[in-house]
Amino acid sequence: MNSNNSTALRGTRVAGLGAAAALTIGLLSTSVAAADTFVPLPDGSKNA
Repeated sequence: MNSNNSTALRGTRVAGLGAAAALTIGLLSTSVAAADTFVPLPDGSKNA
């Protein structure tokens, strides 16, 4: 019986660490995705 409880605890711990890692990666990638880059168009034209 005790073995089953430790397996469930280990699974919960692994799931929690995985969720924390996914959240961290998601928050770190947000700053990169929000970066603005200005690239001038040829002949100074603009697209509408």
